[in-house]
Amino acid sequence: MKQGKTKIILCGKTIVLDKTLIQTLQEFCDVKVFNNCCDLLNLSLKEGEKLILWELSGISKKQLKEITSVKERYSNIKIIVINGGASTKVAAEILKAGASDIFPKPFDHDLLIDRVVALLSLKTG
Repeated sequence: MKQGKTKIILCGKTIVLDKTLIQTLQEFCDVKVFNNCCDLLNLSLKEGEKLILWELSGISKKQLKEITSVKERYSNIKIIVINGGASTKVAAEILKAGASDIFPKPFDHDLLIDRVVALLSLKTG
C-alpha cells in the first residue's frame, strides 16, 4: 500500500468479506480488516487511523459502550456503523454513543464510499 494514504479500519463478520468494498476503499485508503470487535477494541490506534466502518449485527448496551469507549480514547476518529434494521430510537442511541453515521444493511456501495470520502474530506480523482 502506498505511503500517505488515509488509514481506515473495517470491522465485522460479513463486511470483511465484501471484496468489492475493500478494493474500492483501497484505491484511496490504507485499509485494515478485523473480523470481530475484540480485535478492534484491543488495538492501539497509534498509526493515525481516521475512520472505522463497524458492522454490528444487533445493538446492545455493551456495543454502545464499546463505541463510546473508542470515541473517548480516540476523539478524532470517525465511526460509521453498518447495522441491519435499526429503529429510529436505536439509531439515535448509536449516534449519541459517538458514531458519525449509520448505514442499514444491505447498503449501497456507492453511497457508503461517498460518505467515507465526505467524512474524511478526501478527493478521489
